[in-house]
Amino acid sequence: EDYVQELMSLPEKIKKRFVFCSYDDFEGLVYNEFIEAFNVINSYKPQENDYHLHVLDYGFRNPTCILFSATNYDGETIIYDEIYKAGTLIKDHAIEYKKNKFVTKARRIADPSIFKVERDGENVGMEWIKNGVAWQSADNDVRQGIDRVNTLFKERKLLITRNCVKTLEEIGNYKWRELKPGQIKNEYEEPVKKDDHACDNIRYLANEIFTPVKEDDTKPTERERAAEYAIQGGEFNEASY
Repeated sequence: EDYVQELMSLPEKIKKRFVFCSYDDFEGLVYNEFIEAFNVINSYKPQENDYHLHVLDYGFRNPTCILFSATNYDGETIIYDEIYKAGTLIKDHAIEYKKNKFVTKARRIADPSIFKVERDGENVGMEWIKNGVAWQSADNDVRQGIDRVNTLFKERKLLITRNCVKTLEEIGNYKWRELKPGQIKNEYEEPVKKDDHACDNIRYLANEIFTPVKEDDTKPTERERAAEYAIQGGEFNEASY
């Protein structure tokens, strides 16, 4: 009886999926491996020794979205904060962005379109630099990125805190474009390009942090090498690696 009550207290979407075996609410979702009960946590306090990655999708009439993430020693990447505003100048975005404690430590990647040169020879990326923030071009591969995002969600290696309201809202509404009458089902699929600013950022993030395991990759990582050096207390010999 207690078990039944526990199941019935689950969030509505999860209850439908795992109790009543109904997938209606998940039909057509791009990030269909995202499960609120598994991938959303209440909060996260990023640490100095985390790997910090900040991701930008710029817009003016459409919202500008910046996601702040940290990857811990357990290999979990947590999106712990967001900036999500439309109709705001880059100067003002930059001021707000630089309030983050780890701005100087983080790697920063952005939608590659901000580096498109305009008629005046400038681009959005240059405008950010003028305001003290430099971004690197993100990997914009769509199909690869979506697969990687879903893999990270499924393995519970990608988590989002509850205060990232706009990001969570987008994920729940991010769907594949419906097929037109007569369109072959196995033709190239693409997501609906609407309210996808945070979802695009998550894809850039996944493409950046996702590292496939290689069977023949036996060389230790920089972190492992540093740890061994600290334990042995001896001189580091580059040739041995």
